[in-house]
Amino acid sequence: GEADLFKELTGYKLNRGVLCAMHRPPAKSVEEVVAGAKNLVILEDINNHTNIGSIFRNAAGLGADGIVLSPTCCDPLFRRACRVSMGAVFKIPWAISDEMPCDWPNYQFELLHKYGFKTLSLTLSDTSIDLNDFRRKNDEKLALFFGAEGSGLKKKTIDMCDVDLSIKMQRGVDSLNVANASAVVFWELFGKR
Repeated sequence: GEADLFKELTGYKLNRGVLCAMHRPPAKSVEEVVAGAKNLVILEDINNHTNIGSIFRNAAGLGADGIVLSPTCCDPLFRRACRVSMGAVFKIPWAISDEMPCDWPNYQFELLHKYGFKTLSLTLSDTSIDLNDFRRKNDEKLALFFGAEGSGLKKKTIDMCDVDLSIKMQRGVDSLNVANASAVVFWELFGKR
């Protein structure tokens, strides 16, 4: 199409001259995603589309079976998230929790326990053990919780998890970006299997 037509349709000037409209697939339920997984990713309050897209790409490429997002995470089908994910948002099962934000993550933990998951929080808490010191049992189902940049996971979430993990850092750096940290953890716990 012509640039003027796209500007009229979208309300802003597009720089590529291509516009795509797609049918949004029906949403999966959280239980559907949890029930079918052995390696599960739980995202809490991550509202940066680039981080969401990167985490989806890392999860799909490094062995996660599904992703559950808290109700306050940004939409994985947002254009920027889809683009950064390189289409991984269409390759891995995911669901957005419909639990009220004030109740999060109670229902998730009920489901994770029902399906036999060990829950791990990625956090800089005093109770964290180094990722290198964690040993996964061969048949163990894992659910990894990741929080937003800066604030991290909520204390309630950390307290509910079975194990707190951190990535040992050097030179006074306290942590990695959440998407980069996800790649390290997925490789260590999912990808090498």
